[in-house]
Amino acid sequence: MRILISLTTIIVLTILLSGCSSSQDPISQPDIESGNTSFLYSGTFDIDLETLSITQKNRQSDTVYDITGFLPDKCPGGCFRYRIVNVVGTVLEIELTIENPLAIQVYDVRLVYTDLFGKTVLNQDSYTDFPGTPITQISPFTAFAKETADRAFPTGPGGIDTETLLLDFPPGSQSAVNYSITAHLPGQTPEPYEIRDMSQTGTLTPTGGNAIIRCDVDDHQDNVSAVYLDARPFTGNIAVLQPDVQNPGYWKVEISNTAGAPEGNYKQLIMARSPNPQNINIYNYVEINVSSAIQWKNIRLRTDSPAKDLAVTPDGDLLILYDDAQVWKYTEANYFAQSSATNLFTAEVVQWSQLTPPPSPVKANAFMEVSDVGNIFASNATGAICEHPVGYWPAQSFDPSGIPLGTGPSHCTGGPIQDVYCYKSGSGGYNLHHVVIAPDSSGAQSNMYREYYGSWGWAQQYGQECYGPGYNQLIGINVVAAESAGVDKFWALEDSPDYYGARFIQDTFFYYHYNNAYFGTGTQTEADECWNEASDLTSDINENLYVLDKMSDGSGRIKGFTADATGGTSLGHFDVPDDVDPTPLRIEGSDVSGNFGNLVFVLHGDFGTNGCYLSVFLPDEIPW
Repeated sequence: MRILISLTTIIVLTILLSGCSSSQDPISQPDIESGNTSFLYSGTFDIDLETLSITQKNRQSDTVYDITGFLPDKCPGGCFRYRIVNVVGTVLEIELTIENPLAIQVYDVRLVYTDLFGKTVLNQDSYTDFPGTPITQISPFTAFAKETADRAFPTGPGGIDTETLLLDFPPGSQSAVNYSITAHLPGQTPEPYEIRDMSQTGTLTPTGGNAIIRCDVDDHQDNVSAVYLDARPFTGNIAVLQPDVQNPGYWKVEISNTAGAPEGNYKQLIMARSPNPQNINIYNYVEINVSSAIQWKNIRLRTDSPAKDLAVTPDGDLLILYDDAQVWKYTEANYFAQSSATNLFTAEVVQWSQLTPPPSPVKANAFMEVSDVGNIFASNATGAICEHPVGYWPAQSFDPSGIPLGTGPSHCTGGPIQDVYCYKSGSGGYNLHHVVIAPDSSGAQSNMYREYYGSWGWAQQYGQECYGPGYNQLIGINVVAAESAGVDKFWALEDSPDYYGARFIQDTFFYYHYNNAYFGTGTQTEADECWNEASDLTSDINENLYVLDKMSDGSGRIKGFTADATGGTSLGHFDVPDDVDPTPLRIEGSDVSGNFGNLVFVLHGDFGTNGCYLSVFLPDEIPW
């Protein structure tokens, strides 16, 4: 079906595409050596729904539009053949076959549907404005020899390729389909030959929101000069896409619904162009959604600072710690509320300036946890813990150096903290405990340190209270509910070379001992029973453990394990969404959500390329 674009679009695209031919005069007879895209054949076929048959009505176009020698009547049954192979509702599945009877090599053979008379092609490869028709009209096409190198059509005699057409034939439509078969010679077509994998990441809302629109533009010469998106319903302008540096061939643009387009699905045109003498362009459509519904996956986080860690408060609010020492708070009702302002979310922002001694900001290894009473604790790159007292937004001032670690003999004298975990003492004798992990001064092993708060204030206990095997590359800890009064437990996760999760319990003197219980196989693997390159550990309301693992291809996987006094066994896995960037960062479980139940929050994405994202997994998405 030829697509008629609105008058405004005509004007805009005319400006954008100045130089495109809109002449109605016949183009000159193409020469084989001229390097042009040319017609091989034109005609009409009629579809009979009663007999499910197709008959051809050849029409002889002006000779200047034909290269009559390429498809002569030298093929058994015709050089262009078609048959209906299936019907589902109003959709016809039609098998299309083109045969080349001559020993001539052509490229980028397309069946262009120049008039569908009310019918719709459902599986078009893209759209074209060839052969110099006015740019107000584009036609869908089916490409042939897509699996052949350089899309070279098989030479004859007997060179054949078959493709499938899905055609929606609504009641009342005319039976005819006008078509042309085009090809390029010699060599491949100089314009882009396909736009595919169109997608939207993020949410546009009626009042703003943000979304990234992506597409893959295929071009034989890899010299795409421009890609445009008709974003006027949302921004009032034609948007210019930029190359996606992490994904060669892909182009992207971030838009916001500043124009206030109402809820709905919008079919918006994408155009790509490359230098070519005929000024031919390629087109396709992307479906863009505007919705007030909650988005649960690939939620775009701040674009000006990497996300470092996340935690859930006792009230179910989500906190995200950013690299610039800010903590952003998101309530359950507005996890994903977005505005058109420069701040991506309308969440409450906590200016946590006391996270590090001024004036030097923290730029690495910052981790965060929230206690049972709502106090927030975060680590900085120098090995200090800072507290954010409950009830103060923004945070009130206190010693910016935080609580130093490793002041005892033979212990950590400072250095990057690998994780921090806060929990309430099972004994009830203290208001709050928190546990941290930090490497010792040699950097060869990691010791566990505990600090707790009692009626006399802060006190510290050091690594020797955690009796057990030596640890290399500790990467995460998780404390689960007390088994009985005075007996708390936690799990410590190890990376290379041990690959175990070890269980520690607290004795009556508040010391921790390895409990001879573990999970993992001790071997680096992508299998569910252990991990390849884990980055964090959390648990759920049932005390199942979740290990956030990085696969060899860079994607993220969440692996589940049981956790009790006998150790743990594998429960299976589920994956971080790979629509944008599945690079795993941090994970946090929550059992305090009144509306949604136990949730699992995952930070993912490489900030330097695609940015950081949040994905939330609902209970029915977790396979155990």
